[in-house]
Order: sequence, then structure tokens, then C-alpha cells
Amino acid sequence: MSAPNPPGSPDFQPPGQPPPPPPPGPPGFPPGAGAGGSRWIPPGKGARGGGSLLLGLVVGVVVMVGGPLLSAALANLFPAGWAESTVLVLFVLPGLVYLIGSIILASRPATSRFGAGLLLAIGVVVLLGAGICFALLASWTP
Repeated sequence: MSAPNPPGSPDFQPPGQPPPPPPPGPPGFPPGAGAGGSRWIPPGKGARGGGSLLLGLVVGVVVMVGGPLLSAALANLFPAGWAESTVLVLFVLPGLVYLIGSIILASRPATSRFGAGLLLAIGVVVLLGAGICFALLASWTP
């Protein structure tokens, strides 16, 4: 019976020697990874793309607060009988456009952080609006 790795074979390892290092993997993979290994990204080298979260938050708060105020000012320009369509056109549709647009922006990698800021602005405006409402109700005296 022959030895598993005879002295002439390429896999021969003398006794008492540490094993050789693994062969280098393909570019972008850790050493020893085969073609089926997972992609290796060095820590701290990731790029933060997708726009500014803070800018999206500020733009969203301005649009969420200023939009209804502008719509209410424009609603006075319509005749009194057009109230139902005025509410739909000036309040509901812009809100749906804002929501759908911010979801689309958040789902694309190039604008994901800006879109996330727009979505966060919805929560900020609801939270601040509820706080202002409760403060006004608590200070109201009949």
C-alpha cells in the first residue's frame, strides 16, 4: 500500500510542517474561495449612494405642510358647487402622487435614501400634527 502523498507528488507535505496557504481565489473573492463562493467586499469600502436622507426629510416636510395650505388657498377660487371635485383634485390626488412617487424613489438604488426621507416625512408630519392638535385641545377652555 502506498503513502497518501509520496515525496514526489505535488501535494507532499513534510512531517512537522504547517500546511500551505490556500490558493488565491478569483478576483473579488476571498483566498481559497472557489468559483461558487460568495462575493467578498472589504469592510468599510461600501459606497453610500441613493441621495440624501436628510434632504428627502426636509423636502417631504415642506411639501406635506405647504401642499395642503396651498390647496386650501386654491380651493377658494372654485365656485361653491364644485366642493366635492375640488377636495378630490386638490387634496387626495396630490397625496397619492406624493406617496406613490416616494415609494418609487425609495425602491430605486440611485434614489433610495432620498425616497426613504420622503417616506419618513409622512410619519414626522403625522406625529407633529397630532402633537399640535393635542396641545391645542389641552389648552382649550370652553
